[in-house]
Amino acid sequence: MLNGIFSVMIVFSIIYSCFLGTISKILEGGLNSVLQTVELMVSILSTMCVFSGMMNVLNESKVTEKIANILKKPLKLLFKDVKNDKAFGVMSMNITANLLGLGNAATPFGIKTMEELKGNEKKATNSMCLFAVMNTASIQIIPSTILAIRILGGSKTPFSVIVPIWICSFLALVTGIVCAKISERRK
Repeated sequence: MLNGIFSVMIVFSIIYSCFLGTISKILEGGLNSVLQTVELMVSILSTMCVFSGMMNVLNESKVTEKIANILKKPLKLLFKDVKNDKAFGVMSMNITANLLGLGNAATPFGIKTMEELKGNEKKATNSMCLFAVMNTASIQIIPSTILAIRILGGSKTPFSVIVPIWICSFLALVTGIVCAKISERRK
């Protein structure tokens, strides 16, 4: 639906600019936008490589495994109906990757967790819904993408947003868990 709306707006703008004789400005603006987008993506990619390298060091030094082991006990309290230890293993690795700002590394663990939680069920279980909420509202110790954009934008204090991000993401996570548990009880 939105694609259709945007397409109509773009076509209308181009036709209107033809009548005004400003089509060259639209072409110039479009090409400049493409150039700025490519520059931003290359800059973000390079910054993400630095953060991913730091995260690989944490992974190689077994810090991620230690965090995952710490997370298993609280997860067992939240997911009381899950008896599958393998599910807790991949779930804690997913949450650990999210904590460390490795969203791309967290995705395969998240998919595997959902497979483990699903079992033979045809519909989403309460545990699957709770995990989806926790995965969506995850806390990031190092919000690398936001930091990269702030650094590239020339912020004098790019790291000043970390504490507010922690607070907001913690509140979002707690709210999500509470809502999921309330929804679970209503069934």
